[in-house]
Amino acid sequence: MTDGDSFITLKRHGTGEFKSKGSRFIAHATRVKSPAEVKTFLDDLRKEHFKSRHVCYAYRLGVDAEEYRANDDGEPSGSAGLPILNAMKSRQVVNAVVAVVRYFGGTKLGIPGLIEAYKSSAALSISDALPVEDHVYGQYKLQFEYDVLGPLMEVISGTNSQIKDQSYEEQPYITLITKMSQLDQDLNKICSKLIGYPVVNHKEFSLKGFKVEILEDIEGLI
Repeated sequence: MTDGDSFITLKRHGTGEFKSKGSRFIAHATRVKSPAEVKTFLDDLRKEHFKSRHVCYAYRLGVDAEEYRANDDGEPSGSAGLPILNAMKSRQVVNAVVAVVRYFGGTKLGIPGLIEAYKSSAALSISDALPVEDHVYGQYKLQFEYDVLGPLMEVISGTNSQIKDQSYEEQPYITLITKMSQLDQDLNKICSKLIGYPVVNHKEFSLKGFKVEILEDIEGLI
């Protein structure tokens, strides 16, 4: 990650095609956030290209690519999945999958030829998918009494946080979202306004009917 909470991912589904000695290498790149999304993407691609010889792929998940995989799908070891993975690494793309569909043209390309074809087609699809900077966002929930609603909304408007959800029924609450690097700063500003001083540990704080609860992080909103 850069800047503490930013990372590079894909803005949209992208495609790219590379031809060599009659073989066609059709690459697809898209954003995903879980192995389940990767599987769905690959299943759909295999259904669409059911006559293809190979569907090789690589993916990188997590803002620091904590989870990754490269698959050759029957091509010689290291000739397909790894070049695709390296194309992703060269652009620092995470939370994404790139798959390359191969239609065999009748002439063998050899290991160097395969590496070039898979890497080049993958790179084309990544460029077409528009690599873009996104961020890790923190979520937090504020529970409060009605008599502090005015001051609370006033201080929220002066932070970087955006309201994601809210309710003013029996137990009022507001759920907010902000870049992870700005979470403590925003919460300290809110707490200072409502209770007179910042709070070092926001994990779960409650005082005089005002409660702070930190929710699960979100890796990107684009």
